[in-house]
Amino acid sequence: MFKKRREKKVEEKKNIEEQPKTSPEKTNWVEELSESNDFVNDHTSFEKTEPFWISYFRTLVMSETLYRDVVPYLSESDSLEKVKNNIPIQQTVVTSDTKLIKEKLLQGFSAIRIAENDIECLLVNVANSKFRDISFPMMESTALGPQAGYVEEMDTNINLIRKHLPSSDLHVKEMEIGKLSSTKIAVIYMDSIADKDNVETVLQRINDVQYISQIVLTWLL
Repeated sequence: MFKKRREKKVEEKKNIEEQPKTSPEKTNWVEELSESNDFVNDHTSFEKTEPFWISYFRTLVMSETLYRDVVPYLSESDSLEKVKNNIPIQQTVVTSDTKLIKEKLLQGFSAIRIAENDIECLLVNVANSKFRDISFPMMESTALGPQAGYVEEMDTNINLIRKHLPSSDLHVKEMEIGKLSSTKIAVIYMDSIADKDNVETVLQRINDVQYISQIVLTWLL
């Protein structure tokens, strides 16, 4: 009887150790976050069989830190632990916790994986903390809702919004309108709250704009 119990425990331990670190399907959080155009999921090598894959929100990270203190060290390593030990950044953690991964990505971390479908990844803090706080609006005021003005470049404004509302449910759709001006804009909405038909209508109306130098007020749409 005791022998059978020992054999059962050994078998359970073996099963735990043999659990795969990769998912047969695309990593769920990558697919979810890729709904936003400011989310980047890139392979750092020309060969698909070579490591590494790196994911991050373009609007939340400091590109200089990422390409100076992280990317160059990937070619010198063949495991996440080696990357963690080599890069000159203190705030790092190796994890397979999807909730933690999404939370840290929304705080400006980058997620590094050996293969595209790996569950385990290395989280590295490359957050951009230089942007200003949200200020009061100077032109468009409102009696209801928050008194917040976004008057910077598009990426800076998205950064401020994501810091104010760090949720994977916040989707960003980037577009370019105007044949002459090629103005870059972003439609931002909460996916679980916004009506899908209304979102598509807004996107279509914006896409139909061809001859305009700029959208001064949102109600012009």
